[in-house]
Amino acid sequence: MVLVNGEGGIGKTSIAAKYWHTYEKDYKHLAWLFCESGIVNAMCNSLVYSLKIEDRFKQVPEQSQLEFLKNELAGLERECLLILDNANDKPHIEEFLQVFNGLGWHVLITSRCQKVVKNEIYINHLPQPLAKQLFEKYYQETTSTFENFLNRFLRAVGYNTLCIEIFAKNLREMAALGETMESFLTKLERKGLYLGNDSFEIQTDYTQNK
Repeated sequence: MVLVNGEGGIGKTSIAAKYWHTYEKDYKHLAWLFCESGIVNAMCNSLVYSLKIEDRFKQVPEQSQLEFLKNELAGLERECLLILDNANDKPHIEEFLQVFNGLGWHVLITSRCQKVVKNEIYINHLPQPLAKQLFEKYYQETTSTFENFLNRFLRAVGYNTLCIEIFAKNLREMAALGETMESFLTKLERKGLYLGNDSFEIQTDYTQNK
């Protein structure tokens, strides 16, 4: 079991997705659950139906249903991978550890919580050169002010991966309407993040992984 932690938008889900796509052929069974409403709830709401055991599950007394589900999962052919994404409530993680102790699956948890499990990997923000490289992957300018405004923006968002990607992609779209880095930052400082009629949907690696 490994828990990947860090602030929101730092790339935890992208790391989990990379692991999934890299090693999925090494596993007989894989499950990815979004756990904003709790891990155990997500497992009961999703895995019971994925395993096609809902009828038998409903016939089990309520106090024994979790043990029944655990036994069904433990009985599957190995190796098995369970990714618990956005498990940001420490009591939910502790409940999972207690209820599904000894499951025998490989478990990867993405969370903003720290000091919950033995094996944790903390994801820090990007260093300045990589943050700049990520931004310029989606948008660049040849204006004399671009470098200064880019560094100012990167510091303002704390070199946060998701913020950089979303802003750069937004700016790429807005550039077609005549916006520049300087004018767009000025507009955001004046209006905030609400763009009104200028708003549009942006795809990021995170949304695509969903």
